[in-house]
Amino acid sequence: MILESNDRHEEEQPDETYPIIAPIRSGKTPLPWRQLLLVFGLRAVKPLMFELIFPFVNQMILEIGVVDDPEGVGFYSGLLESIFACMSFICIIPCSNLSDRFGRKPVILATTTGLAISTALFGFSKSFWFMVLTRCIGGGSGGNVASLKTMLAELTDKSNEAVAQTGFAIAYRLGQGIGQPIGGLLSHPERHASLFDSPFWRKHPFALPGLTSATVALVLVVYGYCLLDETHPSKKRKSTQRLSYGAIESRNGSSRRNVQDALPSKVKSPTWSSVIKSTPGLYLLMLNRALLYLAVESMFALYPLFSFTPITSGGLGASEADIGITLAFRALLMLLFMFSSAYLLNRWGSLSVYRTAMALWPATFGLLPVLNYLARREDAGKDGLAFVIVHAVVVSMWALSGLAFPAAAVMVNNIAPSAESINIIISMSELVNAFVEAVSPAFVNSMFAFSIKHNIAGGNLTYFIMVSLTTFGFVQSFWLTDWSPTWRNALRVDDETDGEC
Repeated sequence: MILESNDRHEEEQPDETYPIIAPIRSGKTPLPWRQLLLVFGLRAVKPLMFELIFPFVNQMILEIGVVDDPEGVGFYSGLLESIFACMSFICIIPCSNLSDRFGRKPVILATTTGLAISTALFGFSKSFWFMVLTRCIGGGSGGNVASLKTMLAELTDKSNEAVAQTGFAIAYRLGQGIGQPIGGLLSHPERHASLFDSPFWRKHPFALPGLTSATVALVLVVYGYCLLDETHPSKKRKSTQRLSYGAIESRNGSSRRNVQDALPSKVKSPTWSSVIKSTPGLYLLMLNRALLYLAVESMFALYPLFSFTPITSGGLGASEADIGITLAFRALLMLLFMFSSAYLLNRWGSLSVYRTAMALWPATFGLLPVLNYLARREDAGKDGLAFVIVHAVVVSMWALSGLAFPAAAVMVNNIAPSAESINIIISMSELVNAFVEAVSPAFVNSMFAFSIKHNIAGGNLTYFIMVSLTTFGFVQSFWLTDWSPTWRNALRVDDETDGEC
């Protein structure tokens, strides 16, 4: 190092009235855990409310007199499930636009309140049309998922998003995991506990699950109102905007302020068309996410039907209890895999993890007819070692493929060209997801029934089509690139923000 004279050194020092930009910190940014835990809790609400009715909705339809024949229940219960997904699809863009105009926080809290109220009212339904109305309100309120994902992206940066996205995915699965037990265990409470043996609960035997889940959701809304900070770039409080790369300090470092304070308080939101034009590779990413969700939702719909179908008709002839145990095991296994996803994303990168998960889908679908073949064998059948091993492999691959979710979420965040455009990118992604979620079950189940009834390709047409589509999805993932926008690399959000109540 060359030492200059003291006079020269003093001459080159910047005057205190002329600030300099502090260097960007290296390493990982500390996560704002209080904010993230609230976002995770709010994220769990929608899958909890969606899954809650599954254990009792068929019995409820019978008891309120919608149909008299149990064989006619399936159409009505399927309609209630599809309505929820369709309304979520319809309301994603309005919720996204409202969050750009009024902020993420008010939209998220208002829609979560709508989910709570609609689910509580569902349990008091005495007609099918009231059931439809409450599910429409709940599904529409579920359009807030894009705002939640945008808030998560605005709370994190490139250095710490893997951990945050893992927690976000786990929260979704936990909501799914506790929804059905709550619905099944708390319906008809008068049969299980003397505390509920009263005229009210006998008149409304399905009210307790909805009231319980609604209470949980409303508690989260209260906590969110008190503690959750706004993250919209032009609406969050200046006092909570601490971006280290934007810190401006004097020579002695005694004064520091955010560079964004010098920016206009209102940032003009980009349009959908401008974001699409300025985002190379966006269509390819959306296509691949559609193929991912087609595989996911098709498997969720197909596996229970395949397992329930008699062995002679191409299924496994499993009981409802056996199917439930298998699905519970898969959910637990996927949660365990999810805990490793942050490490894998940091070690391998989101694109490598995503491709690996996509590679599992063709084999997962392709082994289903193998299971039926092994179950048909007279020497061993479903008790044979070969069947047990192949079944375990199918369930394990199905669970491991869940690593695609946090990886895909990171890729969606990173393709956004600017902080102002990320809400549009995420909303577009959720539109794709919601549309596929709404049509996949009907598509794959109808194809399965048609294939079995007409013995097309030996009853295996469904598997040929799904293996082909998922193979294309895996191959098409190699057309994607690992985006790394500079605005996400630079962002540093302090985790020492304080909420107010």
